[in-house]
Amino acid sequence: MMAELFALSVAFVIGWGYLRIVLGAVGTTLLTAMAFPVGIAIWGVVAALSVMMPFRYSVIAITLVCLAGVAVANWKKGPRSSLLEGYYFAWGLMILVSLGAFFVYFDFTGVTTDSMFVLSAGKQIIEQGELTQTMKGVLASFAIYLSLLETAAFVLGLDYFKSFLPVCLVSTLAIFIIFAIRAKCPIGKTARVENFITPFLGVIVLITTYAFLWHGFYVKASPVYTLFLFLCCGATFFAHREADPRWLYAVLPAALATTLLRMEAGLTMLPMLVVVMAAGKIPLRKRLWFVISVSAVIAIWYAFLVERSFGHGLFSVYELVALGALPTAFAATAILLSWL
Repeated sequence: MMAELFALSVAFVIGWGYLRIVLGAVGTTLLTAMAFPVGIAIWGVVAALSVMMPFRYSVIAITLVCLAGVAVANWKKGPRSSLLEGYYFAWGLMILVSLGAFFVYFDFTGVTTDSMFVLSAGKQIIEQGELTQTMKGVLASFAIYLSLLETAAFVLGLDYFKSFLPVCLVSTLAIFIIFAIRAKCPIGKTARVENFITPFLGVIVLITTYAFLWHGFYVKASPVYTLFLFLCCGATFFAHREADPRWLYAVLPAALATTLLRMEAGLTMLPMLVVVMAAGKIPLRKRLWFVISVSAVIAIWYAFLVERSFGHGLFSVYELVALGALPTAFAATAILLSWL
């Protein structure tokens, strides 16, 4: 249990370190709720970058790079810490660890047929230190994010993480409440009782929906994908309404990690990129920067998939090229139109 709680804590620290730089004074409660999902998003993106490099894959090296990155960034550009921030950090970490201990102890998380492919791919990466030739079919059939995440579990001596996906489910509900309250009570306006009741009613609807709960207790990418996509959509809304591009910076890791969660991510991310470009209250350069960053990563990742799995797997070369090219074509169109 302690190994898994340690992994949860490291993810929280990584996310907190990143968010306190980019979000600043947007809200400490919000920062606390978003720290874990943003932390695992950053770790996943760095892990994906690692498997693309001609070096042996190392969970320890990936983790150290993430921790060192946020530490150096905070040392150079981070805001001055305060007692209130320390209070929120301690409470947030304690709640996360408590949730993790609960889910590990009761062991609600199960394994499906799809889960076996996910875990098998992760074990091969750990054993071989790279994506092997025998993984071509898997690479072009199943999104790799969860396999990369589970490599950390194998290094820690675990069969798989029992708490990460249920915690993602709880994080989705917590962020849903915080986003909903913020949406109904803009900064500077007096909150009313119904502004708090409605979000909780929405949560009740979610937790009584079988499909929502079922996906949270199996080794599947759905809970993480739901969480990241909701983060991206909610942040885009607030970035436009509050004319604050920091929201986009905050969820950039989640937007990039979404590419690794679904094989069709190149298509599913396109509507969000369109909405970002249409958010007129955000400076044009900031919008273009976000869209170009996400589109470039998607293009690079799909090019990697094509090169490594050429002609193998459920997705053909043509489908992978099309999925990777869609956001790139949109970004190129957005750049062209911005110059006209």
